[in-house]
Amino acid sequence: MNENLVSGPADRSASRIDVIRASALTVLRKSLVNPSPYVRLHAAESLVAFGYAEAVLPIFELALEREGNLPGQRICVWRVLARAKRTATERTRHVDQICAVCLSPGSPDAASAAESLAKLKYRVDAAHRTQFEHAIERLPGSAIPHGRWLLAVSGNAHDLERLTDLLGDPDPIIRGIAAYALRHIRDTLPTATLERILAVAMAETDPSSRKYCISAAFITASENADFANLKQAILDYLSHGTNDEKYESATALGIRGAAGDLDILVPLLHDADADVQVAASTAVLQILARTGEFTLRNIPYAVA
Repeated sequence: MNENLVSGPADRSASRIDVIRASALTVLRKSLVNPSPYVRLHAAESLVAFGYAEAVLPIFELALEREGNLPGQRICVWRVLARAKRTATERTRHVDQICAVCLSPGSPDAASAAESLAKLKYRVDAAHRTQFEHAIERLPGSAIPHGRWLLAVSGNAHDLERLTDLLGDPDPIIRGIAAYALRHIRDTLPTATLERILAVAMAETDPSSRKYCISAAFITASENADFANLKQAILDYLSHGTNDEKYESATALGIRGAAGDLDILVPLLHDADADVQVAASTAVLQILARTGEFTLRNIPYAVA
């Protein structure tokens, strides 16, 4: 590990920050050619959000030729291009491709398409609402939150309530995905929903759900005693958690962390898991952006 990256909590020198910033960007760039389509997806979306679409486009335009019709991979490619393309017409074309898969009966990628549309903040218009509702009804049980999330993006209070209700589902997978979805639309949530997220997070014990509930609550909670407990849970995950727990917790710190959190994030730039490296790199750059030590070049979509 580069000793310049882990000099100690008090070291905020310009040279150390320069090394950290460069190292995080290097991780993201290298991850664009990782064998995992999800690692490539996550790295690409971060780079696009930070204003480096020119590094992403050639790689994903080539991927479009190779993987643009492959179930399981095409949604990842289209989603990145929907963010990275230069014109609205080009971006819309790829969003329309994702919509077509979401609406296609029996498509193996329907759940992934619904999630991607929600992350792209696609608003279902009235003319196509019934089609999407029918498509969502066809999704398997574990994908129900993705469908409700997509409808909730449009801002309908009833749709948001139906998504929030899944926090009480007996299936922990569904509870976790619902919390994950709600943190993505956190700016539209009423106080009652925020309070429910917090209550569920404090009570959740199932590990498959807890990491998402804790992350959602940490991102949305007020600064109080509960917040301190949530922050400690995030730090514990980063120190001792599974790869999924580290990934989600690093993402949470990227959204709401502070300069002092760099000391736990920076070592994760060299984690054994490539996706954890991507999440930590994204979080580091988000924090440096908030402290004025990383300049965002262009942000067509926020990192979430």
